[in-house]
Amino acid sequence: MTFNRDKKLDRKETNKEVLKNKKSTFSGESWLGHTKDCGIIDYELLNGATKEELVKKKRKRT
Repeated sequence: MTFNRDKKLDRKETNKEVLKNKKSTFSGESWLGHTKDCGIIDYELLNGATKEELVKKKRKRT
């Protein structure tokens, strides 16, 4: 988790990603600058993952 982020800019960048109208895939760093698990969560949420699906995927990775 990162602190002191520009939330307005984060929302703008998230909206741009959503409007690309394609299934996004994680490539090492999210558009929010998150890496590793946090970056994966960004993309999973963008693609419509539920909390339950995130928990299941986390269990599979460990």
